[in-house]
Amino acid sequence: MIKIQTILDVYYRAMLASYFGSAQNNNVMTVENGDLTITTYSEGKNFIVTDSYKDTGGNTEIYYQGELVWSMTYSGSYIKEAIPTLMAAIESNLEKKIFMGGRGPKRFDNGIYVYENNVDSNDPMDFKGVEKIYVPGPVLNPVVLGYHQYSGKANVDFVEA
Repeated sequence: MIKIQTILDVYYRAMLASYFGSAQNNNVMTVENGDLTITTYSEGKNFIVTDSYKDTGGNTEIYYQGELVWSMTYSGSYIKEAIPTLMAAIESNLEKKIFMGGRGPKRFDNGIYVYENNVDSNDPMDFKGVEKIYVPGPVLNPVVLGYHQYSGKANVDFVEA
């Protein structure tokens, strides 16, 4: 059995190395095929992390010694201008190793847009929630620029809390 914290640590390293690292990382390989992007991160022979996405959503999977041990799925869409805010919000939690559904903080305001993450269940063994980005202002119904619904879970045959 592998501990869930070990899997989360691999998840943080993989996401930071593949999407937020400024230097070339020999553990990361990205393949693009039309509007599908697949990124693979590996740590020796033990861990492989795959992240595949299209503009409407994606999947993150972590394998340990060939067995799928953790996965997350997200679906929805954002307008192009909101993507930097989404990435900054997620990166802020990754760098601090804070798990909130594997996404960003409860609230992130970059001065232009506001990101909100409403986590229904935050147990990394079985989690789900909804994140969104909107234009702040004094209106009752803010202009939403995009959202993702997400969920994920650990494979209890191989993972323990």
